[in-house]
Amino acid sequence: QNLESRLKVILPDDIGAALMDGVVLCHLANHIRPRSVASIHVPSPAVPKLSMAKCRRNV
Repeated sequence: QNLESRLKVILPDDIGAALMDGVVLCHLANHIRPRSVASIHVPSPAVPKLSMAKCRRNV
């Protein structure tokens, strides 16, 4: 709940799957220390799942 309130997002019950692509973690890092992650790869509506290479770049 603390993470959800800080980032203003709603995470699913399966927190592991939500954190696997690194998007939420990158946003958290930028919330704690602004501009600490310069580029965040996010899924698009056309391709809802990130490739493993982009997930690794996020993490």
